[in-house]
Amino acid sequence: KIEFGFEYINTSSTKWIYTILKELAEMKEMATNARIAWYYEQGDEDMCELGFILRSLVECPFVVIEVDEMNMARYEKILSGLQ
Repeated sequence: KIEFGFEYINTSSTKWIYTILKELAEMKEMATNARIAWYYEQGDEDMCELGFILRSLVECPFVVIEVDEMNMARYEKILSGLQ
């Protein structure tokens, strides 16, 4: 499972995310086993739209999920577990 959640993202970062997703989608095993979740804050129409655009460009399971607010504590916990 690959999860994305941003409060802000610039054009350069968007291009890199697309490149990574495209590479993953081209790997047969990843295309069938990966599940991508794109979280966006309630009311952030730009981030919602970006999620749907990316979903339309890659061929693997991809959901766009609205949340009340980005939970930074959750993401910090996940990241600290990776170190």
